Amino acid sequence: MTNLQEYRVGTDPLDVQSCLKLQFQGIDSTTRRPQISFEAMPGIGYTLQYSDSLASGIWQKLRDEPAGDSIRTIILTDPTATNTSTRFYRVVTPTQPSCASPVASCHCGNCGYAVPIR
Repeated sequence: MTNLQEYRVGTDPLDVQSCLKLQFQGIDSTTRRPQISFEAMPGIGYTLQYSDSLASGIWQKLRDEPAGDSIRTIILTDPTATNTSTRFYRVVTPTQPSCASPVASCHCGNCGYAVPIR
C-alpha cells in the first residue's frame, strides 16, 4: 500500500504491524458458516465483499460496517456461504454504494456486477 492508501484506511505507514487485513476466525459452531474479522479504525466506514471466483473479477457486497468512534475488532459471519467450497473475501474503504440496477444491466462498477459494455 502507498502512504496515501494507508492514511485512507487509518493505518500507520511507519508501523509494519499497523495494517488492514481480514483474518479467518474459523467456522461458527452453530451456523456452520465462516467467521472473519478485521480491525476497524475510528471515523472510517468499510464494505466487506466476497467472490466465489477470483477469475471472474466479480465482487459482491456482503455488508457495510459504518464508521465508529474508536478502534474495534469486527467479527462477522457470512450468512450467504452455503454449499460453497471456496469463497474469497476483501474489505474496502470507503463504504461502497449499493447498486439498484438489475444484475444483467449494471455498469456502475461499485456493486461487483460490472459487465463490459460491448
